[in-house]
Amino acid sequence: MFNLKKNCKAILAISLSSNPELITACASDMGFKMIFKRLVEALVNKNDCIIYISTSGNNENIIEAAKYTKNKNIYSIALTGNKGGQLAKFCNQSCMVRSNSVARIQEAHIFLLIIF
Repeated sequence: MFNLKKNCKAILAISLSSNPELITACASDMGFKMIFKRLVEALVNKNDCIIYISTSGNNENIIEAAKYTKNKNIYSIALTGNKGGQLAKFCNQSCMVRSNSVARIQEAHIFLLIIF
């Protein structure tokens, strides 16, 4: 949101998983498969970039959101692990951490998010 060393333009960053009330309401009305797609529909604009994070790359709720952004030509990046799963084919860029260890994959994702 801000940089202590420079006075630069603020960048909006939102975690789609940080609002349990919205997730629960959407899951109750539409099913868990649609929770992130519905949030993406409401929050993401044409010039945005969305980063999808999935250790397996096969989470249905994330894949549905990625399909939506692909169809709307919204730039997206996939961070996955293990064998990559299906997520990467719906994103513009992907980074797969080649490991079977969930902890190692998540540590690598944290590192990548810091350097983004």
